[in-house]
Amino acid sequence: MALSYVEFTTTPTNLKADLKTHIDASTDWSNITGDIMKATTTRGAELVIDLGKSAATAVRLGYSCWRAHNA
Repeated sequence: MALSYVEFTTTPTNLKADLKTHIDASTDWSNITGDIMKATTTRGAELVIDLGKSAATAVRLGYSCWRAHNA
């Protein structure tokens, strides 16, 4: 699983869409539904981030992260 670092300028209104675009640009990640992004590591662990927990503001973005293992 490759690491990626990107800096970009956005607004609170566009933050979720811009984050999803940049996360999805990685070959390891995919947008599985709505605001939920998922990746699977080389050892089979699933990494999931849900950006849909709350509306973004100028100082805050609500999200959830979790992991699971299929082995």
